[in-house]
Amino acid sequence: MDVRWMTDEAPVRGAVLATRETTAAQAYKVLLGYMSSSEGLPSYLDGYWSVGPVSYKRSKAGALVPKQVDNPTSVWYTAGVADVSMDNEDNQYGWS
Repeated sequence: MDVRWMTDEAPVRGAVLATRETTAAQAYKVLLGYMSSSEGLPSYLDGYWSVGPVSYKRSKAGALVPKQVDNPTSVWYTAGVADVSMDNEDNQYGWS
């Protein structure tokens, strides 16, 4: 593979092998089912992240501004991986 080959292949569409749509409500219902079963959560679903309380400070103009916090690396430990995933390195999980 080289740049020319990748440039030629980039517009080529791949074949769709399967499509499956799930709503958030359906996924939540399945999660609740796992959580209430005697077997507990499956090994691939051993936890989840959720937001915590937010602390605010006032700007010079008097507006409320959420205080940014830094989470320790241990917060991101998942399935043997201790690094923050690229999708979650931004501030959306850094505010508390």
